[in-house]
Amino acid sequence: YPKCRILIIAASERQENYLIEKVRESLGKGYKYRSRALKTFLPLKNGTDILKYPVGRAGIYVEGLSSVDFLIADEAIHIGQDVWDSILPMLSEPHSRGLGWVTILSNTKGEPKGYFWECFNNPNFEKVWISAEDCPHLSKEFLSQEKERLSDLDYRRIYLGEFVESSYKYFGKEIIDEI
Repeated sequence: YPKCRILIIAASERQENYLIEKVRESLGKGYKYRSRALKTFLPLKNGTDILKYPVGRAGIYVEGLSSVDFLIADEAIHIGQDVWDSILPMLSEPHSRGLGWVTILSNTKGEPKGYFWECFNNPNFEKVWISAEDCPHLSKEFLSQEKERLSDLDYRRIYLGEFVESSYKYFGKEIIDEI
């Protein structure tokens, strides 16, 4: 999609930096940008701009960006509602043109709540769930060792990408229901 604006956000600047570096790697060392590329801005030859903005806890540092054609949010379970409230309006105008797409990446660590959890349960979002056991580049031996080292619940949360109730509640639903 030429002449688009792509925004990369994450719960931490470290993760944003990681993603934009992955974009640089995929373009290759010899890629000639339209103008000077910065740590926070990649101007592609086709007129597309890739931006990385710090969002903090409230999203105030990204407010004022008029529109975003593609939003990529990493570690979305840790991005607060105030950030989403600042960013989602930027998708409205591109959405009228058939864009305004959101890609949300995250692990399942933490309580299932907020915008990430809403999207996870929203039938309008396509879900791609990847277990570490399905990744051919991960060592089966390593995963086997981790399965022995961790509790079943921790292994399921960390490596299988499951929302495990005990990781965010002191008492499980079964115990509460018995009372």
